[in-house]
Amino acid sequence: MIRTNAKRIEWIDVLKGMLIILMIMGHVPNLARRMGFDDTNYHYFYLVLAVYGCFFMQTFFMLTGYTTNFKIPFGKFLVKQLKQIVLPYFSFCMITKIIGVLLFNESLFSNVGGQSIFFLWEGYWFLTALLIAKLIYYFIAKIPRQAVQFLLCMAVCVLGFAITYIYKEMPDASHYNNYFHYRNGLCMVIFLWLGTVIHKVPEKGIYALSAGFILLYVCTFLINWRTDLPLLGLMPMEYTHTCKFVSFLQVVPYLFYAFSGSMIAIFIAQKIKKQGVLEYIGKNSLVFYCMHFTVIQCLIPTFFKITPPTSVFMMLVNLSIITVTTLFLCSLITVLFNKKPFEYLIGKF
Repeated sequence: MIRTNAKRIEWIDVLKGMLIILMIMGHVPNLARRMGFDDTNYHYFYLVLAVYGCFFMQTFFMLTGYTTNFKIPFGKFLVKQLKQIVLPYFSFCMITKIIGVLLFNESLFSNVGGQSIFFLWEGYWFLTALLIAKLIYYFIAKIPRQAVQFLLCMAVCVLGFAITYIYKEMPDASHYNNYFHYRNGLCMVIFLWLGTVIHKVPEKGIYALSAGFILLYVCTFLINWRTDLPLLGLMPMEYTHTCKFVSFLQVVPYLFYAFSGSMIAIFIAQKIKKQGVLEYIGKNSLVFYCMHFTVIQCLIPTFFKITPPTSVFMMLVNLSIITVTTLFLCSLITVLFNKKPFEYLIGKF
């Protein structure tokens, strides 16, 4: 088994830090476009985003499976989820909506898939999907045979695709009737299982798996990118199911790219092992995740005027400045949420 620290697993904090940075970078052009700014020259960055966008959220679920104890009594398990997921979710939903009303003239109601829902914020889909996935997997994990666990997790994943397929004709199929993003949770249960399996693999086995997946990932990605006939339909998928998933064959690339990409990320993090900045971000990943949306929204109007992405070079400058500034400001915010009484809002009691 991989060597771990008695209190925290250092490489996991490093990996979470890496994933948070990639997430922030990906959300800069996305939020800019939604706010009406020209993101034309970000087209080149979208090619980079395609490389990691198909696995970075699934990696979070794998890490959760790696670190979560699914053997504790259900009552204790449920209380932990209420503290670690449900309380922060509603706390940050309220904070984000209030800031949105005051600074961006937004409504207290969130428009999700054409449906107005009070105090639920689209950006925090990860937390509710994680809760649903963990509750489902808790009972699957009680089954002693791993092969049966795998089959049940796969069945749940396919069910998530099947339900989305029902709504494929809707304008926003991935969100239509997707309350609390339960379908995302269904598609992610398999990665909790993969995390528990990886936990039992020796360190040399992790390196061997990663080396093999690096080769497979790069080869299939390049073949699909450079040819008009994707290899066996293995096109890179987004981090969760969308209306693009129109056949069950696409469950295969969804799992392939998500798992292989996650293994590559794990390999890199284990090689880094210790890195103060990444570890700090990883330890406070909940606050970084929940607050970076608002911070980016505040920065975009200013930096798109000061460093407009009028060329590829200026796009890189714009992206770098906004990303670094967002990380800095979120770091200051984490100091606040690590002190009473604000720490209660994220379940630290």
